[in-house]
Amino acid sequence: MYRFVEENPFICEQDGRLVSLIFLGFHANLNDEELSSYLKECHYHGDRLSTCVVLLNSEWAARAETIQNILHEFSPSSRILDLSMAP
Repeated sequence: MYRFVEENPFICEQDGRLVSLIFLGFHANLNDEELSSYLKECHYHGDRLSTCVVLLNSEWAARAETIQNILHEFSPSSRILDLSMAP
């Protein structure tokens, strides 16, 4: 399941808004430059759209600040959800 969601970002609805979900885990091996390009490619613009990057492991959680800096370039409605400690 992890590989599927990491390779297939998708859009869902939450509270009447569309949210682009991007998952980063064990199968996503990107340096900072590649990560920036990937997030930009997966990011959609619009006043009713937002982006949520879901961190699935501790390696990505350790890079949360870098991810937040990249996301800030695209939209203030972008956020990070850290699930690295989830059972």
